[in-house]
Amino acid sequence: MKKKVKQVYCTISSEIITKKEILLISNASKYGDVTVGILTDKAIAEYKRIPLIKFEDRFEIISNIKYVKNVIPQSTRDYSNNLKLLKPDYVIHEKNFWKSGIQKNIRKKILF
Repeated sequence: MKKKVKQVYCTISSEIITKKEILLISNASKYGDVTVGILTDKAIAEYKRIPLIKFEDRFEIISNIKYVKNVIPQSTRDYSNNLKLLKPDYVIHEKNFWKSGIQKNIRKKILF
């Protein structure tokens, strides 16, 4: 009998992919198949400036990282809609900055 592969969700808004994003995705892949939610241009513009690299290009870049199984749009900073859709086994986020500050309320919603 085949063992079910765990599903992992993480999100990225970065326009420039650095070592920290690769490490995030690489670490997430240790838990299962990684789906990356990429913040749309509108979602990014709601809390900072309009992105320099358009969504479609960011989508293509992330899709070609070897640890990534799937890429989907994330239309808000709130993960809830994508999590309801995907029902991942794990949600991986960069460091612990989201335990306080602006992301704290989002984190509370994903602890299911």
